[in-house]
Amino acid sequence: MLVGHYAPALSARRVAPEAPLWALFLAAQAVDILYFGLVFGGIEAASLHPGEVPKFEVAHGVWSHSLAMTAVYGGGALAAGRMLGWGRAGVALAAVLVSHWLLDLVVHVPDLPLALDQASAVGFGLWRMPLVAMGLEIALVAGSTAWLIARVPERPARLLRRGRRGVVGRTLTHFGSDPNRSLSRCHSEFSKVQPSEGVTGAMR
Repeated sequence: MLVGHYAPALSARRVAPEAPLWALFLAAQAVDILYFGLVFGGIEAASLHPGEVPKFEVAHGVWSHSLAMTAVYGGGALAAGRMLGWGRAGVALAAVLVSHWLLDLVVHVPDLPLALDQASAVGFGLWRMPLVAMGLEIALVAGSTAWLIARVPERPARLLRRGRRGVVGRTLTHFGSDPNRSLSRCHSEFSKVQPSEGVTGAMR
């Protein structure tokens, strides 16, 4: 799973809006970032199977992809969040980090260790059905994105368009029918328009 890992990050942003989205995205991919770093360092290993489905397998990943180490990393992130006073943001980051293993469990073939032993690896193997796996990832991201957007009562762009139309109407009415003068005044009025605090917050 790749893009599907961003679904928990988007959902966590809805629950803990104070958590930066970039940090949630980073937490969602932290396991894979660690894994590929360890592979390049010769500590863990990957197996490639050209012409087969799936083409990729975690040959050795006890430090990055085991359930035991995922629990350790999640607990460490939670403890760090509490020490730094992050509140819900710290909990959200820890939960997103742990979600990586759970989502991988659905799609990976049995290559996710339970403990520090590759022989204990598990996986439901949805990758053997690529179209189904792809559909699941798209559905997860689309659903979490829709849920995140639903927290905004009205789209900021629509509010801004409505506000600027109101400025145009007031300006033309106030300054008469002289086109040059009206357009000049409109430009002046537009430069003074500032989005409301609610709109600005929704766009972040």
